Amino acid sequence: MIEQAYDDRDGFIWYDGQLVPWRDARLHILSHGLHYAGAAFEGQRAYDGNIFKLTDKKPERSYTLDEIKNELPSAVATIQFREKYDAWVKGLRAKAHIEYRSS
Repeated sequence: MIEQAYDDRDGFIWYDGQLVPWRDARLHILSHGLHYAGAAFEGQRAYDGNIFKLTDKKPERSYTLDEIKNELPSAVATIQFREKYDAWVKGLRAKAHIEYRSS
């Protein structure tokens, strides 16, 4: 099954606080929110103007963006460490000589 390209669709999409034609919604490739999920969003389903199960989805505590941003350096450091670790392991595997013998 071939999916339709995301840059060539009919209809509208919510972008930057408003509905815009799908083809006009643009996001820079270096967007921090795209690569590191450094953006906050919340979606709710609504039917006939009523939000579906609003009380079921309400969190016990709300977090401000400042509180979330305080966690980002730690998360980014963890990701960077993992990338370096993976590169190191890949280098070790490239240097390793493994023979398989069958009798």
